[in-house]
Formats: sequence, structure tokens, C-alpha cells
Amino acid sequence: MNATFRPTVQSFNRKKIVVVGMETHVCVLQTCLDLIKAGFQVHLVADAVASRVNENRNIAIDILNRQLNSQTSKYSSFRESLIYKGLQKCRPGKIEIFSVRP
Repeated sequence: MNATFRPTVQSFNRKKIVVVGMETHVCVLQTCLDLIKAGFQVHLVADAVASRVNENRNIAIDILNRQLNSQTSKYSSFRESLIYKGLQKCRPGKIEIFSVRP
């Protein structure tokens, strides 16, 4: 993790990090592994990552899932699951903010 990124992330005073991004097999993979090594709980949003070659993306997700499953409270899921998990903590009347509109 580079010298600028780590202090920025630590300044948020959060241990759980949601990760999305491009080039899953390079950028996302390395970021997740660095965050895990730094003691963060990583939540990889599997349908919000991409690579130019789908096979590269799938292999990276598999590598990360094996790593994440070996850690406590770290996992991968999908956008919809993440949104609904967040909704569980919303106050009544605030749920429409997260509604998906066509």
C-alpha cells in the first residue's frame, strides 16, 4: 500500500473496507491483499470489479475469495447484497435513498 493511501484510509477510523474497481487481477487484487495485511476487514463486491479479460477477473476473485474466507469477517458478495445489508441499518423513511430506479 503506498505511503499516501494508507494514512488516508486509516484517517477514516474504519476497519471494514468495501473494494470495487478495474483490472481485478492487478489493482484490485493487490489493494485487497495490502488492506488485509494492514489489518482491515475487506468486503470485495464481486460484480463491481472488472478486467479486460473475464478469465483474469474470475481467477483474481477466486484468489481473493480463498484469502478472504481464511480471515474473520471478510467476504465477497454482490452489489445488491451489499445494498440490502446496508438497508438493515437504515432508519424508516430513509430506505428510498437506496432504491434502484430504471
